[in-house]
Amino acid sequence: MAAGPWAVSAETGAGIGFFFATYGTVGVGVARQLWQRIEVEAAFRVVAAQQLVGLAAAAKAGVLLHLSRRVDLLFFWRLGYIHFRAQLPTTTLGVHTLLVAVGAEVKLQLAPAWELRVAPIAGSGYWNVLWGFVMEPTIGLAYRF
Repeated sequence: MAAGPWAVSAETGAGIGFFFATYGTVGVGVARQLWQRIEVEAAFRVVAAQQLVGLAAAAKAGVLLHLSRRVDLLFFWRLGYIHFRAQLPTTTLGVHTLLVAVGAEVKLQLAPAWELRVAPIAGSGYWNVLWGFVMEPTIGLAYRF
């Protein structure tokens, strides 16, 4: 489908909270396709909401399905770490959490080296004594080389 096995990407999205805060995200990543069927990625994200900021690092692995010449579907799993800093009325609270996510991402080839990436279905869990869950739809652009 794309120009090469490597990709750099930028994405933005939202985390819609279930038992957790709702927030916006901005992230960057570096990915590598293996055997045109598996993709692995290292990604970094900034999470922000009113009185909440988070920095995340995660590894993503997924299985690629080639739906057509220009469209791929990636089923992925993500595992990582995120540090949240929340401003409470009387103090600032720092929380270290485990990040676990699963989802599906559609990749549409716009040009030989450019992809539009849309992940309408991605669920994340954050664990530190208790679980917090969010749906994290994202949209991004990747350059393959």
